[in-house]
Amino acid sequence: MLGVLLLASTSIASATTYRWRDAEGVMHFADRPPPGVEVEPVKVNAQPSPLSPTQAGQAIQTLRAQEAARQQDEAAETAASAPAPALAAKRENCARAEWALSALETAHPVYRDEQGMYRIKRPPGQVDAYTGERSYLDDASRAREIGVQQKLIQTNCGAQPTAEEKAVTAEQILTAEHCEAAAADLETLLSSGGDRNLIDSRQEFLDANCALP
Repeated sequence: MLGVLLLASTSIASATTYRWRDAEGVMHFADRPPPGVEVEPVKVNAQPSPLSPTQAGQAIQTLRAQEAARQQDEAAETAASAPAPALAAKRENCARAEWALSALETAHPVYRDEQGMYRIKRPPGQVDAYTGERSYLDDASRAREIGVQQKLIQTNCGAQPTAEEKAVTAEQILTAEHCEAAAADLETLLSSGGDRNLIDSRQEFLDANCALP
C-alpha cells in the first residue's frame, strides 16, 4: 500500500489524460486509450499535497503500524486454524514431557521401561506393578534428561509447570500406577478363577478411577 501511494504521488502530475467518445456517444477518460479511436488530450492541473512533510511522515508511520497489526492478526488466525491433529500431537507431547519431568525430579530411583517411558522405583509396600525390563539412570544421565524434558515442555506447553501443576502430575502418575496394578490383578484373578469379591473389587476400582474420558 505504501509503495502504491508513493508511486501515485510522484507520477500523477506528469500523467497525460485523454478523452474520447465511443460509438454510442459516451465520453471516456483514461491515460491509455484503446487503439483505433480518435482521442483528445486533456490538461490536468496537478494539485499540491494538502499534507506537510511532517504530516506525510506521520501518515506513513500510521500506515506501517496498521500493516504490522494486520500481519499479526493474520499470524494469529493461522495459528488458531492449525490442523487439529497437529494441536493434539502438541498437547500429547506436552503431557508426556511433564510426566517424564515429574518422574525425573522425584527423590526415588528412576528407570525407563521397555517402551522408553520413565518410571519411578517405588519403595517396598508401594505400588510398583511393572514387571518388564528396566534401564536405570545414573545422576549425570538424570540431570541431562531433566534439561531435555524442560526444553520439550517449553516447546509444547509454552511454559514450565508450577509447583501446584507438578503436584497434580505426581498424583496422576501414582493413580496410573494403581490402575496398572489393579488391571494386572484383575487379569490374574480372571485367568485363575479367583475370588469373585476380589474380582468385583478390582473392577469397581478400575471403573471409578481408570476409565478413559
